[in-house]
Amino acid sequence: MIKQAINQERRKELTLYKNYASDNDFQKAIENSMISILENIIDSSELDSDELAG
Repeated sequence: MIKQAINQERRKELTLYKNYASDNDFQKAIENSMISILENIIDSSELDSDELAG
């Protein structure tokens, strides 16, 4: 049962990698999403720092 779950997750990851490697639009969308997530984390961290300083 555990092996089956692990194999299912591996297939999902492989599909994601294949889409990323072969589809430029998909690749750009993933990269833009990652940039947005990182920017939100940075913005949130700066707010926390300002609250601590102020």
